[in-house]
Amino acid sequence: MSTEIEQQMADVLGILKENRLDTWGLQAGRMADGIRQSGLVERQGEIVESLSDVRGSISSLAAVMGQSFGDLARQLVNNNRMLQRVIDSLRNPLDTQADERYRRGVTALQHSWFPEAVSEFSAALEANPYQPLAHVLLGIAQAEENDRPGAIASFKAAYRYGTPGEPEIATGAAILAISAIEQGSGTEAALEFLKDALMTYRGCADLGLIHSRLAQMDEFTKPSLWLAPELAVPAMAGGSIGVPEASAMLVPEVGGPVKDAVAIKDAVERFAEETDDEPAALLPTVCWSALEHDCDAELMTGAGQVLLRGPEILNCMRAAHTKARQTDEYNLRQLQYKLEELDREIASWTRREDSLLEARDRAYRKAIPSHIGAVAVLIVFLVLAEKFGGPGAIGGLVLIAAFIFLFYAGTIKKLLRAEKDLRDHSGAPEPDQSIETEKMRIDRRAANRDTLLSEIGGLVGKRAHRITPWSRVDYDGVVNR
Repeated sequence: MSTEIEQQMADVLGILKENRLDTWGLQAGRMADGIRQSGLVERQGEIVESLSDVRGSISSLAAVMGQSFGDLARQLVNNNRMLQRVIDSLRNPLDTQADERYRRGVTALQHSWFPEAVSEFSAALEANPYQPLAHVLLGIAQAEENDRPGAIASFKAAYRYGTPGEPEIATGAAILAISAIEQGSGTEAALEFLKDALMTYRGCADLGLIHSRLAQMDEFTKPSLWLAPELAVPAMAGGSIGVPEASAMLVPEVGGPVKDAVAIKDAVERFAEETDDEPAALLPTVCWSALEHDCDAELMTGAGQVLLRGPEILNCMRAAHTKARQTDEYNLRQLQYKLEELDREIASWTRREDSLLEARDRAYRKAIPSHIGAVAVLIVFLVLAEKFGGPGAIGGLVLIAAFIFLFYAGTIKKLLRAEKDLRDHSGAPEPDQSIETEKMRIDRRAANRDTLLSEIGGLVGKRAHRITPWSRVDYDGVVNR
């Protein structure tokens, strides 16, 4: 383990001690072991960055690791951005007095004034008891006051009122409740509540893996890892049953997480080939090496990292496609201008050729009387030569010479000039097939990008029903992947 990571570990442990996280039996050493085993790290390929985030926030998967519920609750308090989001989400209580009590409760939590926070949230919930987030915050304050039964009741209320409209909040509250129940009443009691949560939220992989650990049964292991493959390594480290076996089955499975992640990788690479440099710069940078692990569980976790970024990848590709379409439209306009210019050149050349052909035909038509005259003069020459002999022939030749000089030479000259002009009008412009070929190439690339976008959209949408605890309220990395 690198020195940087060791330093991050020390920082995390320091925060745990400072924040009194020995509540209800927390052992800092166990917390450190969990972090070292990546149980509290959301992205295995970015462990240093993730440990930095852990300083102020702990993943909901801490429950899978058997983490003290007091730890998890306390970390929520340490996130001011989460508390600000709570304020934003509670803007429409029943009356202004309740609104003020909510705000006071949030302020109390921010300053670790837990008795005051309990009082304020309790008063606010009397006016409007159907705010699941407020119940969560009340439970956190009660946990800090060592009121385990009260905290469990609050988390259960948050679970109840978060169902079905706020599934992310409901499942997050369920995880807190399960952890508290397990440490207070034992595994069987925690399993009883967990089974109800699982029946309601089959799309929450965290709950399925918690069940695998508590029940020591692999009933939900494979479907949970199919939904959230990035949890494979931390779940295995946390004691969930059947993770290696489920990973071994899912890695080669067509339509499984690894195959889907590889398909996304291939689609992104093919998409890049169908774009120019500028649009391609909009594509996301993904650590594809995460898909090269030999261990099945690590490979699943790597695939999960890619799938977690699926929506981001899709949005980046859409942006790149939009940019590429703009470039395509510009290039198509330029090609169309060239095509129109070439059409004008061809039309002008054709008009000139038609004009020259008409001039030649007109010259030939006008030459007909001259040809007839030439034949007539020749006949006269023959008659004179036959009748008068030598003198007649001389006279006929003089007549021919005069006819040619005065009439026929001009006609022949016009005919020759018309033919020459027609011959000189050569090099007819040809349609540029490369323009049409380039237009077809641009259209083909755009169609290929559309196909790839649809393909990735389908892969991302396969797990759209997945429920990630707390994700809608964005707890600054607390339980948000």
